[in-house]
Amino acid sequence: MASLNKLDIREIRIIEIPDSIGQLTSLSELLMGNYKLSRLPDCIFRLSSLEMLDLSWGTALCSIPEGLGDMELLKKLDLSGTCIEVIPDSIGQLINLRLLSLRNSECLREIPNSICQLKLLKSLNLRGCFSLCSLPERLGDMEKLEELILDSTRIEAIPNSVGRLDNLRLLSLEGCKLIKSLPGSIRQLTSIRLLKMSATSLKSSEDDLPHFAAINNIELTSSSLEMLGLCDQSHKAIKHLHLNDAAIEEFPDCVGRMENLEELQLDCEMLKELPNWIEGYFKNLTKLEVRSKHLKALPDCIGPLEQLSKLSLMCENLKALPNSIGSLKRMLRFTLNCVNLKALPASIGELENISFFQIESANLKALPSSIALLGRVDHLELHCMSLEAIPILFGGLKQLRHFEVWSNGLEALPDSIGLLKRVSSLELKCPNLKTLPDSIGGLKSLEYFKVGLASHP
Repeated sequence: MASLNKLDIREIRIIEIPDSIGQLTSLSELLMGNYKLSRLPDCIFRLSSLEMLDLSWGTALCSIPEGLGDMELLKKLDLSGTCIEVIPDSIGQLINLRLLSLRNSECLREIPNSICQLKLLKSLNLRGCFSLCSLPERLGDMEKLEELILDSTRIEAIPNSVGRLDNLRLLSLEGCKLIKSLPGSIRQLTSIRLLKMSATSLKSSEDDLPHFAAINNIELTSSSLEMLGLCDQSHKAIKHLHLNDAAIEEFPDCVGRMENLEELQLDCEMLKELPNWIEGYFKNLTKLEVRSKHLKALPDCIGPLEQLSKLSLMCENLKALPNSIGSLKRMLRFTLNCVNLKALPASIGELENISFFQIESANLKALPSSIALLGRVDHLELHCMSLEAIPILFGGLKQLRHFEVWSNGLEALPDSIGLLKRVSSLELKCPNLKTLPDSIGGLKSLEYFKVGLASHP
């Protein structure tokens, strides 16, 4: 087996590794998972050609020998889910390392200063290292670092040297409750694209604001209204905003200053309404996703969002849509997961470019006849448990390829269904459907046909 390149033994509960493994001199990838070893034998560190070492979820592994540094060709090292408390200083000798993951290594207490010698490291994942309280001061020496993930650690401060990480694109601090502020040097991170800060104790203040003003093209993820004060001077550069589980009832005005916003995701359970002023501010918005238990209506001004191509509404108390919805001429994907939705406006048929349309509702009984005008729709899902009929001219959906209907109220299908010549997948979960029209035999492109019982959305 001298030419063996990859060895994957993750599905075997290894108790002992034979010394002969050190003879696999051509081995470049070694993957071991769920093993029961409490220590690694020295023979592993004789694998001089190894580029990837996966030791993840070795829950009995408490330490790594200094011999680790002998694996100079190593590019990926995964120690996720282990019980190691300290990383050996020799890790600094892994000069070719690109990826280091210690995710969910809950016993890890310390990161050695030598890790800062890893000049080629691109990704450092420390998520879930609950015992880790600090980072090396010279963290900024890792000049190629692109991802720094510190979620749910006990780290109290970010080293000021982080400002030298010129290639950093992702900084994730979710759940870092002990970090009270960020270093001023963070304003130097001009390459950052994604900044995650939900469930933190960061406070907005006059000193904090400039730190964000110079960060270009970021996605701000926040779970508190207090954190949104940071928007006041970040604004124009932000293209992606995700408010996750925000305990807010009103849409924050500061978001309106983000005039270049392209994607807005609102996971806001308590949000009661969207403001009427959104039409004048979000001229570049292409994607809007709203999750709320208290939103009952959309403003008419949603129609002028002329660049909007993806709209997703998961709002259980939303009962109707405004007529202006038909003005969204660029709409390509429309997802409605609204259990109490009772009606669709006739203007829905004006969404001339829509290709994906999904409706999930327990109270929608009828569809407007105009739905047959959606000539470019390719994928249509009607998970509407109270739906009683499908429009007679439904066969007008000439481009339809995938069609699903889930309903307890539907008893018949229109004959025009046979005109859907492009349909290749048809799923009918309609237990009260009494018969199928003869025209269904005309579906020449049909490859998948399923008839079954309906289930609640």
